[in-house]
Amino acid sequence: MTQTWQIKALKLGEFTVDKSLETLSKDIGVTMKIPVLSIACYSNGRKIIIDTGISDPEWVNENIAPFTQEKSERMIETLKEGLGWKPEEVDTVINTHLHHDHCGNNMIFKNATFVVQKKNGNMHLIPCLFIKIFTMKIILITRQSIILAGSIY
Repeated sequence: MTQTWQIKALKLGEFTVDKSLETLSKDIGVTMKIPVLSIACYSNGRKIIIDTGISDPEWVNENIAPFTQEKSERMIETLKEGLGWKPEEVDTVINTHLHHDHCGNNMIFKNATFVVQKKNGNMHLIPCLFIKIFTMKIILITRQSIILAGSIY
């Protein structure tokens, strides 16, 4: 029997960056907007979130790049309004990698199992101490099961 999945993109804000960062130094000084997205997948009672977005827009604005997030784009509101879900109903969170804009809301998914690539789950492989500390904070707050998928390079 084939299982059908519903998939929905959830916008969780957007960065404003210099376009030259994305176009190999062409368009220097031209700004562009880059959305922060999470993906919701659901079927037969399973609720999966791929990447959880940014939890602290002010910190991102001060330390990374200009970032805007409407109240309706915060993860809890987006889940409620866009899907009718509560964070505790999500059973699996997949983090494609452990950057601040992909795992920032992990801590709200109290009943989820987390899936992370082995190369990201092994903290000694993250070279930047600042990112390592931020990532460990996110992982330690969640305190759920973490599955390390894939092989280490």
